[in-house]
Amino acid sequence: MVHSPYVSIWSSSNNLYDSDLEHWTGDKLIINGRLNVDNNCYNFMGLPNSDNCYGDVKTMTQTNVKVDFLSTIYTFSLNDITLTLTFRSNKIPTDYNKISIPFT
Repeated sequence: MVHSPYVSIWSSSNNLYDSDLEHWTGDKLIINGRLNVDNNCYNFMGLPNSDNCYGDVKTMTQTNVKVDFLSTIYTFSLNDITLTLTFRSNKIPTDYNKISIPFT
């Protein structure tokens, strides 16, 4: 997902599904992540709701988060389903023009 290279989107919670995402100013950005498998809806990002889901929404368990200087990698699981979600910066270490722009 690319929002804009000039707008930061943050999760203010330890788990990606415990709150809605936010702009760094605190304004809510309602972006939800759902995984549909065999007519079951699983929430992994944003507050759970039944929009665009069939039946009950189950929340996947966040099992890991790894943060480095260019990306954040979340891992979720539920039963025998594992989901890995990577948010990556558009800054490429070999592109000195882009990497010289301050991070937000």
